[in-house]
Amino acid sequence: SRFLLVILTMAFHPPAVADAKAQKALDAAVDVPAGPANVRVTRSVKRRKIAEGLLGAEVITEAEYGNHETFQARCTADATGGVAGEEEPAWFAPALAAALDANIAGIKADIAGIKSNIEGIKANLVNINARQSNMVAIGQSDPLAPLIDGAGNVDPNFPATLGALNTIMTGPALTASLTFYGQEAEGSDEDRRTQFMTGPA
Repeated sequence: SRFLLVILTMAFHPPAVADAKAQKALDAAVDVPAGPANVRVTRSVKRRKIAEGLLGAEVITEAEYGNHETFQARCTADATGGVAGEEEPAWFAPALAAALDANIAGIKADIAGIKSNIEGIKANLVNINARQSNMVAIGQSDPLAPLIDGAGNVDPNFPATLGALNTIMTGPALTASLTFYGQEAEGSDEDRRTQFMTGPA
């Protein structure tokens, strides 16, 4: 019934902490609902681990962390039908491990995405500087600063000089180099050389 749900919610309301930002972090990371007992246990453990990190950072007090330990024990006792401190049920460890693995996998994916974005930004900066240098090349023997792709690689067929760009880089070779740098080759060879020198529109 609705009344029972209210009672359960009150009984398993997680402890509060004084620091508003810490409280927000705890609530945003792990809510402990008045749902199935095994769910409450898993989430109370995760919440306690977050509280442990906040204690280590001296954001919450020892007493506030102790409240989270007590709350976890209460949730475990309710799930096992025993008292706080009893051995956790058989389903608990696998459920917790699965939940943590999923969180870790998500964090790793986020970090990989951030690293990829950073590498792309670094490549763009390198190429902007290289293209600015190349735009002042006039003589056929003037060197060209190499461009890099998102992984920091230089096209092995990158023309060393302006003359090489104008004579060697034609047709398929020019198209292949543009493709290497993630550009779609368009127009005549002259148009493609302009693309090569100026970069994406």
